[in-house]
Amino acid sequence: MIDIDTESPTSDVSTGSTAVPSRRGLERNPSLDGLRAIAVVAVVVYHADHNLLPGGFIGVDLFFVLSGYLITTLLVAEHDRTGRIGLGSFWARRMRRLWPSAWVTLAAIAVASLAGVWGADRQRTVPAELGAAFAHIANWYQAAHDGYIGQFAAPSPVRHYWSLAIEEQFYLVWPVVVAGVLELAARSCRFGRWAMPVVLLILGAGSIAMGFHFADAPDRAYLGTDVRAVALVVGAAMAWWWRERPFSPPERWRAAFGSAGAVALGAFVGAAFVVEPDASWLPRGGFAAVAVGCAVLVAGALANGPLSSVLALGPVVHLGRISFVLYLVHWPLIVAIGPGRPLWLRLVVALPVSIAIAELMHRVVELPVLERRVPKEGLAAGLVGAIAVSVAALVIAVPDGRTPTEQVAADLDVVPDPTLPATTSPTSIGAGTVSNPADGEPTLAPATTACVPLATPGSAFEGGDGFDPSTVEEIADPSGAGCDGQVDVLVVGDSTGRGAANGLSNLGNPSIRVWDRTDLGCSLGGETCPDWRVVWAEAVSTIRPDVVVVYAGVVSDLNGVDDAPFLSTDAGVVRKTVLGEAVATLSSSGAKVLLTTVAVPLRPKGLFFCKGDGTDTNCDPDWVATWNGAILGAAAERGAQVLNVAQWIDSRDGGEKDRPDGLHLAGSALVEHARWLVPQLVSAAAGS
Repeated sequence: MIDIDTESPTSDVSTGSTAVPSRRGLERNPSLDGLRAIAVVAVVVYHADHNLLPGGFIGVDLFFVLSGYLITTLLVAEHDRTGRIGLGSFWARRMRRLWPSAWVTLAAIAVASLAGVWGADRQRTVPAELGAAFAHIANWYQAAHDGYIGQFAAPSPVRHYWSLAIEEQFYLVWPVVVAGVLELAARSCRFGRWAMPVVLLILGAGSIAMGFHFADAPDRAYLGTDVRAVALVVGAAMAWWWRERPFSPPERWRAAFGSAGAVALGAFVGAAFVVEPDASWLPRGGFAAVAVGCAVLVAGALANGPLSSVLALGPVVHLGRISFVLYLVHWPLIVAIGPGRPLWLRLVVALPVSIAIAELMHRVVELPVLERRVPKEGLAAGLVGAIAVSVAALVIAVPDGRTPTEQVAADLDVVPDPTLPATTSPTSIGAGTVSNPADGEPTLAPATTACVPLATPGSAFEGGDGFDPSTVEEIADPSGAGCDGQVDVLVVGDSTGRGAANGLSNLGNPSIRVWDRTDLGCSLGGETCPDWRVVWAEAVSTIRPDVVVVYAGVVSDLNGVDDAPFLSTDAGVVRKTVLGEAVATLSSSGAKVLLTTVAVPLRPKGLFFCKGDGTDTNCDPDWVATWNGAILGAAAERGAQVLNVAQWIDSRDGGEKDRPDGLHLAGSALVEHARWLVPQLVSAAAGS
């Protein structure tokens, strides 16, 4: 996460309190450790259960402001004292402070891979994730990886290293900038006094501008150093403003700062209960506003008033002193216990257990290194050993064969329109293959993109050895135009529909042509998805299908709707209205609409699609039953049919063999599902 301690340039010893130089000598301000304690507890509780503290992630912003303030204060003080900034010694102190604990934690995560703690899906990506963490680029790696399916594998045990990466990048670049600006200021009497304010203004404005630029890409905005740098810049600006009296506001302002700090603490706590990490306003200046509030809180902590006294209480200060290690260890422990665990267990692991381990690491790893009880040679050997142990463990723990997520992802390729040339791949179930029921191996089958005259209406591909060659020879219309009797099937909805479309297309049944207009993660919602009303209306108008199949998982965030609590009466009324509107839209060209029921996701893997929580989420059996009831009601009112997919899945009792990630059908189950669908689709078209 972050560097939470700052040591004096005259001594590398730091136990977590703030030891900093000033014009009056060496000072210590334990109230800043109290702020660190508040920040880390907010983040830990948020990670234990985001429903408890949805905005707890702003603890990271408080850390960023603290780092910008403390580091800039140290750099400016060193330059004032010596006339220069020793970049080499600064970076050496940062490495000594951060790397041992961070790298020991990474090595422990790698060793845990040997026991399969992280699961096969995540284990496939852990080596690259650990490499990015070691290289201090975890935030950029995470922003560039994990597509729709990948994000629902077991969460990465090093996901929290993104903020530490931002800190490390700041420590690499900012001292060079400060040294250059201060050198320019020393050489220019006319413009020197404005050099640093102008640089800070440019950097702050640039960071805010980047936030607006990436506002429609919330993950990129949240993880990007350029966007999140605004908090570091705000802290740095505060340090420059107070450079004459670091860590001690002017006497005439102390009371005002103390009162403002108390208000800021209240605002911080309130925001932690209401702000959401994907709130659209955050990258649009929101991160800057949070940073300013955190800066006021820091100022209040330094004002030596009642707030400072509370923050300086012994237990609070000690928690702040171990907060860096606490942040490092708590998240892997939460991931290791798996999803769907009771809240009390997650909190016990996140706080008491993590605090105990953090205390041990603080005494065994942090303090010996900071107090220079470990010689440079021993420290270097330890860091090299951490890398060696990590590499060896990860090599041994490489998963065999295709992981569940890889198997599902192969079935979620976009299905080409029937009028476009088909492509096939001998290695992907989702790109022109079916599973041979005899041996389970993929077998090539032609996609249903060309006219194939019907021999028997409603017949489905049954052979384990692929199509009869004579069937292929009968293709008469290479343009892909439909034949008499062929049923045009439009599939809309989310990723479960994408899988069904792949299964139907790759089944090679000549009685149907498949049109895929699914959108991963989207069906009737949520607000960040395209408006289904527009997309679906355009699809039926253009394609004019005979049958439309709607695969919509439980939707708690309906597009264009002010959603009430899911199980409330108001939500039920709105849900019924929206489903009816969907049927009317999809049947506007005369197509028969088939709605599908939803199966309860398997535990524990399926819970990753609901942020690990099986209660009051889309994975809650009560929510699933309520949604399916709405499907049945809307179908009855609007004259649609119902495909009871949930019943079909339950009757197979295939478990993870059918749904390897807990939600999506894959492999042979997807083929069997397609075979089950075909006669019902043909029958629906005949009756439309």
